[in-house]
Amino acid sequence: MNELSDFGSERRHRQLLDICEEHNLTSLPQKALIATRKRIAAQGKKGVLEKPGAYYQRILVKLLEDHQVFVPVAAASEERTLVSQDIRASLGLDIAENPR
Repeated sequence: MNELSDFGSERRHRQLLDICEEHNLTSLPQKALIATRKRIAAQGKKGVLEKPGAYYQRILVKLLEDHQVFVPVAAASEERTLVSQDIRASLGLDIAENPR
């Protein structure tokens, strides 16, 4: 999986693998990797795949959804919001005034 160097979030990758294991769908990560490799090989036809790790994760989420296993996708956005709220609170700013 070295070709997927842009994983960005190791925690997200681990979360997806844990979900696969929890639902006894351990073949899905390999299927997602095969699909990602095919897409990388088709770069001449479809354009350059700039973030193969993100593509891999999207494929894996889709495969999980095909098996009626739904994965939370807003965790990173929620985490940024919580950090922002913590910063505003520590500065004594009204959170309700500007929630971003």
